[in-house]
Amino acid sequence: RPSQKHANQVLDTDVRKIIYNGSEIPEEKRQIIAARYAAKAYASIMLNPDRKFVAATILKITDKIEEKPVLAHYNMVNDADKSGVSFGGIFSYNLNDTYGLVSNENRIKECKIALAGTVGQKVLGFDFVAYPKDEMEALTIARRVVFNGQDEKMLPRKVREEKGLEAYLLVEKCRQEMYDLLTAHKDNYAKLVDLLQRRKIIRASDIKQCFEMEDFDLIEDY
Repeated sequence: RPSQKHANQVLDTDVRKIIYNGSEIPEEKRQIIAARYAAKAYASIMLNPDRKFVAATILKITDKIEEKPVLAHYNMVNDADKSGVSFGGIFSYNLNDTYGLVSNENRIKECKIALAGTVGQKVLGFDFVAYPKDEMEALTIARRVVFNGQDEKMLPRKVREEKGLEAYLLVEKCRQEMYDLLTAHKDNYAKLVDLLQRRKIIRASDIKQCFEMEDFDLIEDY
């Protein structure tokens, strides 16, 4: 009978497209990558959005997928370059089919998680690192909240500009709240960064065990 470890490895390679065998990441880069994805993982756990955290990695990931995964609600966040390979990613799973039914409260949580990587690195002193894709994701989410289903093209220019500024301010508010959260939990966050560096892949169950979270709403293994 296949073990859970074997099942996780199959998911890692076939669904998450994690590359186990590859060049070793230099220590200074490994720490920065771990800081980014540990922040996203920690934010996902603390904010508890609809999309539940499953795993994070600092290993290489490829987006060269011959067939799309059957699970359309299985989500991977990473920044693949033109070669289709990137270092690191975070994985989450939507428990409910909420396409088109996402609350603004949950969108704001997702906005904060998008910003968590950059914010977390700043908390640990890596503020020279920036991720434009994370910033664009956060702004896109904020605009969805502010425009609330309205067609931007149908609105007067002045209204579009006002709402655009409102979305920008919402992003900055989320950034500050994320900074406050990670600063308040800096010790735990730093502990998670260290764990991710050492293990290269961490799962929700690892974090639950690490922080002794008994009432932690997670997917035990997927």
